Amino acid sequence: MELERQKVLLLATSLKNFVHFVHDRFHKKFESISNKEKLIRLKLLVEEYQFKTIANELLRLNKVSFDEHQTRLLIARFIDSFRHVVDFFEHNKSELFIFSGRIYTIDDYCHLLTSEDHFKETSKEAE
Repeated sequence: MELERQKVLLLATSLKNFVHFVHDRFHKKFESISNKEKLIRLKLLVEEYQFKTIANELLRLNKVSFDEHQTRLLIARFIDSFRHVVDFFEHNKSELFIFSGRIYTIDDYCHLLTSEDHFKETSKEAE
């Protein structure tokens, strides 16, 4: 149980840092992005799917003890929405290369969490 809680905290922390990084790049006047429209679209996707809220909720739920039911629901919701961000990133890799490490890391954490049997059931229910 403690291992699952630590995995969720790792995902939530990485997600929160990713949201902060996207907003930071956006407010730095597109210094490292050649096509600013792609960054604007990425920022809008992050805001639309409320990644910051999901990260904060995951941190709140699992800071002291592991709330398995609520955590599974939030992770299923996040994974469904994060697929849209990954698809957008895959089509625009050359313009958004600076985000590749963080997106691949979060995607790997999602695979790590969904490989557990108890998270697979929730992902199927969410569909």
